[in-house]
Amino acid sequence: MDRSEKIRDKEHKKRLKKQRKEYVRKEKESIKRQKTELHRKQKRRSSRFGIRRKIKSFLELFKTSKKSDKSARRRYGPSWRRRIEFFLDQRRNRKKVKREMARKRKESKKLRVKYLIQEKKSIKGERRYKQEKLAPMRRRIRSERYNYYKTRFIKFIRQPIKIKKRSREEQILRKHIKQDIRDQRRKTLLGIPSLIAGGIREAYRRRKNRLDYSTREFKKSMAVFGGVWNKQDYRIDLTKTFINSTVLYLLGFSLMYYFSQLVTIFTASFFDIPAELFSYRIFWPLYTYSTLYSRQALILIFGSGPIAALILSVLIYRIFLLVRVYVKNVNVLLIWIMFHGLNMFFGAYIAGVVTRTGFVYTTEWIFLSNIFDTEEILFVITSVVVLLLAGVYSTRLHLMAVTSRNLIEPRVRLYFVLFQVFFPALIGGLFLFAINFPKNPPELIILYAVSFLMIFPVFANYNSPSNILIGKHLKANKVKLGWIYLLLTVIIFAVIRLIIYKGISFS
Repeated sequence: MDRSEKIRDKEHKKRLKKQRKEYVRKEKESIKRQKTELHRKQKRRSSRFGIRRKIKSFLELFKTSKKSDKSARRRYGPSWRRRIEFFLDQRRNRKKVKREMARKRKESKKLRVKYLIQEKKSIKGERRYKQEKLAPMRRRIRSERYNYYKTRFIKFIRQPIKIKKRSREEQILRKHIKQDIRDQRRKTLLGIPSLIAGGIREAYRRRKNRLDYSTREFKKSMAVFGGVWNKQDYRIDLTKTFINSTVLYLLGFSLMYYFSQLVTIFTASFFDIPAELFSYRIFWPLYTYSTLYSRQALILIFGSGPIAALILSVLIYRIFLLVRVYVKNVNVLLIWIMFHGLNMFFGAYIAGVVTRTGFVYTTEWIFLSNIFDTEEILFVITSVVVLLLAGVYSTRLHLMAVTSRNLIEPRVRLYFVLFQVFFPALIGGLFLFAINFPKNPPELIILYAVSFLMIFPVFANYNSPSNILIGKHLKANKVKLGWIYLLLTVIIFAVIRLIIYKGISFS
């Protein structure tokens, strides 16, 4: 009852407010209409009797005509007295209209004020009337609420722990329900081993089917290898793909490796630590217990290079997504730079944990840990998982970088992956080993080996349903040999063997 009264009161206020707005709107419209009418009349009069005409008529009053006969006066219009009277009448009428408009505006304003005062009084009166009418009901509600809480409090004091009495049938029914719940839980617990065994059996069955499918596909691919290799077009395209990919693998490694090494040396220069750059490692001339080797210096020096390589690989990935449609050899170079960037971070950590050199010093001095602590084991496992996942995803990137429609066919994809990814990585690693022979340190050899964690997963999904449609839109059927990249790689590795191999000092 109280709530409904409030709602009605609220609706009545809204209705009154709406009526006031409507009244004010009509008043404004009437004033605006009157103004427009007055402006139209004034404009009509001004157009009829313009300024020039008024001046001309006023000057004509003082002109004297040569002929004073009645015919001449009739020809020139009314006399000057009538003209002055007409002009004065127009002035009076205009002032009268303005006074009338002002009077009406004042009256309308007074009416609005009066109406608002009456509305406020009526609203106050209605509110007072409702309060007087609802006062007894509110007092009754308050008294009943008070009695309710009073009785509940008295009952609680008399019996704090209340026990609900149940009938015999209800007690038997509750027992049956509890027994059913216990039986259901027992069956679920007893069925858990069979569920686990069934899940394991199903997982192994799926893995076996997948392995059988992969084996059959591999056998089919090997069966058609002779037919693919005997065709001149396929053979030439695969050979050019192998040469381009190997050259770009070496070029990408040299760019990313020396970028990481130069960032490390640049960071060491901030701490006044000298260094010598060789093609296979950085040599630190200071003795081991120098005061310049502070904790902050070791963390930043040995961590800056791998972190910079990781950041650069992420940026290169973004660039690859922008230019993947345009230049294919550049795409392969970007893929290998990303590959080596991830290897310089995650692979360098695995190599550092094994040989206790390089990037592992960063985590050792951050956590102040010992050899093979929990942190190192977790980071090594994370690095291995990330490299495997990166290898699985890189298959898609290599397929995007293909230039020939022949090589993207499902029956030829295995050979494309071999000549684009596996053989270039294998031959490139052997060439990098040979360029530094006989001074290959263990951490660099492990770095070459760890990179194959991203190579082997490529064979897992090169013909998967998600990658089967990649490259179907290609129109070209030829692979172009990248002579510019080959020449640039030869020059870079000649500089590496003749200059950097002997060492460059940064002091």
